Amino acid sequence: MNVFVIHVKGTSNRLRHVNQQLASANLTAEFILEGDKSELDETILAHFFKGKMLKVSNASSCAFKHLKAYERIVAQELPAAIVFEDDISLNKNFSAAINQCVNEIKLKGLHNYFISLEETSLRYVEGSKRKKGELLYANTRGRMAGAYLLDYHAAKNMLSNIEHHKTDQAIDWYHNFCATNHIINMFWIHPTIALQGSISGKLDSSISSRRTNYFRIISFYLQRGYKRILWRLR
Repeated sequence: MNVFVIHVKGTSNRLRHVNQQLASANLTAEFILEGDKSELDETILAHFFKGKMLKVSNASSCAFKHLKAYERIVAQELPAAIVFEDDISLNKNFSAAINQCVNEIKLKGLHNYFISLEETSLRYVEGSKRKKGELLYANTRGRMAGAYLLDYHAAKNMLSNIEHHKTDQAIDWYHNFCATNHIINMFWIHPTIALQGSISGKLDSSISSRRTNYFRIISFYLQRGYKRILWRLR
């Protein structure tokens, strides 16, 4: 499975972290390095964006990098690929779950799919919808953009929509827009198999040092336990 990692040049701690995660899952990756804020201006951003996303920012740089990953998927005619942000932490069973996921995709004949792999937003498949032996469940929105699997058609369709209409949304909200408007077919994996370290507290985010804010870290894990129970009961 081809893997693309969204990475900001110069963030060595993130690079070490994601390389460790890739090695633990026996994965190799192609890094998306172009599109750092220092390299962007409104003329470059105008290829993809409009409105508030024309301003050079963390959001526009991040979205630019994700869209560059889609361009590579389409240019290389890859059947499918995984996209990670560089703060992602992978579950120990990540590779086995991906293999099961691929088998389920083939069995169900899924097409133009975008599969959310992470639990960072603390949103889960409702207990009443879960089925023994199944991993993938249709949904109308994503769960952030730290880890997902998409096929060639989803990448191509999102790029086509961008080409014709541009977007003024951050990348995770753009994914939601595409799902709601049937540009892509959104699925959630359950159980989840990835978590963003900058949210859980394992790594600093681009705007704050969360590892030193123990209250927020503890709060996240308490919320995760509560939300897992809550979504299971639904």
